[in-house]
Amino acid sequence: MLKNQVADISFERHLFELLAEKYPKLRSFELLETLGQLPYEEELQYKRAAMKAFCATNRVQPAPTTIMPSIKPRNYRTTTKRKVINERGTFRLLFSEDGKASPYGNTNPSVLEPWEHTELYRGLAVELNHPRYKALGKALNFIIIRGDYEKRVLVFNISEMSGPIVKQLKVITETAVTKLDKGIVSCHSFHDPERSRFYFDSSNEDVKLRLKTLFGPSKIDLTFNDVKFKVVPSVFSQINGSMVTNMISRVKYLLSPDPGCHLVDLYCGYGLFSHALAPLFAHVIGIESNQESARAAIENGKLNRTAEKIRIYVARISKGTVNNCLARVTCHPEYFLCDPPRQGMDHIAIAEVCARQPEKIVLACCGTDAIPDQVNSFKRGGYYLQHAECLDMFPGTPHLETLLVFTQ
Repeated sequence: MLKNQVADISFERHLFELLAEKYPKLRSFELLETLGQLPYEEELQYKRAAMKAFCATNRVQPAPTTIMPSIKPRNYRTTTKRKVINERGTFRLLFSEDGKASPYGNTNPSVLEPWEHTELYRGLAVELNHPRYKALGKALNFIIIRGDYEKRVLVFNISEMSGPIVKQLKVITETAVTKLDKGIVSCHSFHDPERSRFYFDSSNEDVKLRLKTLFGPSKIDLTFNDVKFKVVPSVFSQINGSMVTNMISRVKYLLSPDPGCHLVDLYCGYGLFSHALAPLFAHVIGIESNQESARAAIENGKLNRTAEKIRIYVARISKGTVNNCLARVTCHPEYFLCDPPRQGMDHIAIAEVCARQPEKIVLACCGTDAIPDQVNSFKRGGYYLQHAECLDMFPGTPHLETLLVFTQ
């Protein structure tokens, strides 16, 4: 079944071929669902074998020798979502374990989500089918839950922002939400008139008021290793809250800078690594394309008293960005931390980073299939893969977070 697709040498394909040997009658989407049903140690064994095969096929050396297990291998997702579907006048909340490849069609509880999320979605599905929420149900695109394992925020992604819709949002939050889940600390609406498949799509610049707070604080409070963050609900944050402190610790260890060094944090987001690593460096520069995330990174400097050490630039990381934002290095060693989207870093940006001749580069790669191309791009810039290790940030899925260390 799977071996006919010989051109596909992705990590997912290697993983599913190994699973198919044990479960030959299952189809591809059923293999995906099987991962979360396995005993966790067995899942890790498959992932180790698949990573070894993937690196051998793609000639990535040294290959990762370890996969750090997730602290919470199940019920770990601190961000979840449901697609709102109108089926002949009945509103259903559906989800997909793989938003890229699988259609929204699952209704059974996911073992990867906290039970509080599942129960809240169930209650909301019942509420939305009350006649008084008919207009709201038609306007809803997604319902999203974010936060940590104790406090949660609820976001209604809506295609229409009108008086009746806002009124129904206020009614459902006042009469239903807090009764369904006492852990909900705030509710928000997110205006997406395009009904994008991305649940926090901000590409339409014509939308004047994107995020509106219905009740509670306007920002989410997060704490990792005693470092505090405030972020608006629409910015990116790690989906596995239980593993963030471990990831910070591993990045800190892999960088291991000498005193007086300088850190450049590319794709810095709301400043997770910039502020957590600031005590190790004389100065930190973060670059982030999303304005809301960059604004949060700046504000979090005040919150953690690291503002004097950190400078944040708002810029899309592509040709010229590194050279335009950073002065020439003349007086101190420089380190780079890069945490790009799943597709990896732009080749020209990699070349510009390498041209600065930093002491060390750590690349956090959540898209395993991008690793061979990224390694080759750094190699062309004179930097070679020294070390690689994986963290299982996404248990129950065919994905891993890989930390790659490059030196000259």
